[in-house]
Amino acid sequence: MKMRNLLFLAVLAGVLLISFAGCSAVPEGNPDTNTSSQAADVSASGVPESALNVVTIPEQYSITYEVESAEGVVYTVQKIKDADGNIYFRSSEEELLFLANGNNYILYQPDGSGNFSADDQNVLYNSTYVETATGKFMEYAEKSQKQFIPGMESTGDQIVSGRECAVYTVETGVANFSVVYQLYVDQETGICLGWEEEKAISGHELEADGEVFRCTEFLTGNIPSLTALL
Repeated sequence: MKMRNLLFLAVLAGVLLISFAGCSAVPEGNPDTNTSSQAADVSASGVPESALNVVTIPEQYSITYEVESAEGVVYTVQKIKDADGNIYFRSSEEELLFLANGNNYILYQPDGSGNFSADDQNVLYNSTYVETATGKFMEYAEKSQKQFIPGMESTGDQIVSGRECAVYTVETGVANFSVVYQLYVDQETGICLGWEEEKAISGHELEADGEVFRCTEFLTGNIPSLTALL
């Protein structure tokens, strides 16, 4: 009995060792390949580093998303960039207008009547600040990286907001419970135009666990000057 217990513990230790090693596994490939360089090519999310820059943002654009939270709150996220490099952004929390001034920007925000005015004409903001302040937009635009997660498969094409999109689908679940995720990726720019979740148990639909969204406007070129907002 003692020998059997020792054998069991040895096997268990081996299983745990393999499990922990799997947490830092690199993609399968040629056994002679340098595994350290492979590990460096994989992001923390499991997406290959080479796939993280699949999005190309147009020189000028107006892109709008309709977002629904897990709690059922629906709101809009929009970002516009005109030919002069001026940028407008709005979300459920704020509305910002950045007018280009050389290589920097002056920030304008609306008052209670909706009229934009500069917080301080003498304060300039660089492009890094602007990208951070409008970062919510990129969270949706770069959701297209999910096309590379394990199990995600190409399931056809669809038109979203007048744009040709590739559709990717993955389904998970056990027994009578299932979850289907669908991703819509603009074929020209790689920008994500939609993320949907369908969850059901015994055939009955359930509410999504996280945010879902869909692009409702995607325009490039001939964007009106944002200075008209002043």
